[in-house]
Amino acid sequence: VLNINPHSRQGDIRFLRIMEDLGCSVSSGDGFVEVSGGNLRCGEYVADMGDMPDMVPTMAVLSAFRRGRTVITNVSHLRIKESNRIAAPVNELKKMGVGAMETDDGLVIDGGKPHGAEIETYNDHRIAMSFAVAGLVVPGVIIKNSACVNKSFPGFWEELKKLADS
Repeated sequence: VLNINPHSRQGDIRFLRIMEDLGCSVSSGDGFVEVSGGNLRCGEYVADMGDMPDMVPTMAVLSAFRRGRTVITNVSHLRIKESNRIAAPVNELKKMGVGAMETDDGLVIDGGKPHGAEIETYNDHRIAMSFAVAGLVVPGVIIKNSACVNKSFPGFWEELKKLADS
């Protein structure tokens, strides 16, 4: 990702630490961050995401691909965003064959081997983009109402295609 400050004070940048903790390789330099996947750490993982709630849909999708339980906490306020960002990932992960449930202040995902599914976006750009990334790994992921990403990232589909082609 270009034009990003890896030392930003915004809470979302701490998602890179979670990815590292789960086994991804993260490198950064002046104005860029690069993340490489691999075998994700197994077992239970608890993530207090109260200071980075916008990353919860992405974390939920990432969690679907690791063996073990992921508990996301301190995000009850996500029920009143563009969509219910607790219920939406739970519903859509279940369609992909992933165990997921809501809690009072977050969600729990039992990762494994997701399969393709038609994903409802709830007209929420973050739900669409997060599940689109799953489509890079799992064939048959279809994103309904894909134009909802135009709210925050009009060129998202073109950029995602570049990743898929590389």
